Amino acid sequence: SDVYKRQVARDPDLSVYPDSTEVALTATPDPGWTFAGWSGGLTGTQNPDTLLMTSSTTVTATFSAESYALTRASTGMGSVLVSPNLASYSYGDTLILTAQPSAGWSFDSWTAGLSGTGNPDTLIIQSDTTVTALFLPTTYTVSVSAVGNGTVTKSPDSTSYALGDLSLIHI
Repeated sequence: SDVYKRQVARDPDLSVYPDSTEVALTATPDPGWTFAGWSGGLTGTQNPDTLLMTSSTTVTATFSAESYALTRASTGMGSVLVSPNLASYSYGDTLILTAQPSAGWSFDSWTAGLSGTGNPDTLIIQSDTTVTALFLPTTYTVSVSAVGNGTVTKSPDSTSYALGDLSLIHI
């Protein structure tokens, strides 16, 4: 389980305060969290804020988790699958992204929020993130040879062809 260390600092930091002592309170959220406000002996959202000690009191700092968006994009023909597939994510969530090419296309690499060629790959959310999968047309080689007297040519003459390319072979 995750342990968060959201903190409230007191200045001065004493175990007992003399009457009419002003204490500055500063709430410090962990990454992915936002200070939402004070309750108890101090109210509002000012941070830092000052508390005038006139009696024993309890002050609570409330923090709320931030939510982040994941935007999936692709260049070429294909899609990006994500697990878990949610509308938003929290700081530190671990996602598995899978590039799924369309017929005749191959996954090449990740850009933006991920890099490299791992497929599937892992992404740890730390902010709003865009991830792009680059897909390239799958290419095929065509080798021709002649047995006996004669020649064989390809038109167009290329070392590789994409799915759906039309190549004529002349004998």
